[in-house]
Amino acid sequence: MMKKERFEAFTDAVIAIILTILVLELRLPEHNHSAQALIAILPQFAAYIMTFIFIATMWVNHHFLFSQAQTINNQIIWVNFIWLFVASLLPATTAWLGADIFARPSAILYIINGRL
Repeated sequence: MMKKERFEAFTDAVIAIILTILVLELRLPEHNHSAQALIAILPQFAAYIMTFIFIATMWVNHHFLFSQAQTINNQIIWVNFIWLFVASLLPATTAWLGADIFARPSAILYIINGRL
């Protein structure tokens, strides 16, 4: 039987890695340091902010849920792995959404990824 604290620590570490990857996908202009260059990346920044808030909400809900859990069994572990897998896709779907925030396919995939 896995200890609840170890299980939560592992999940926290994976979420921290996902958030790190998320910010690394945010590309700032390298050669153009003007206000127009920053305005041009506003869609990517908006997608980043939206996903960061979404992941933070997931994390808070996860901790509340597991504050109620008494034991961690194999079923809980595997459901958590599936949840982490879906969450790990968020940086990729966020980057695609941010590349063209008005494109329907990237928006649909992002919404599906966020709902799973």
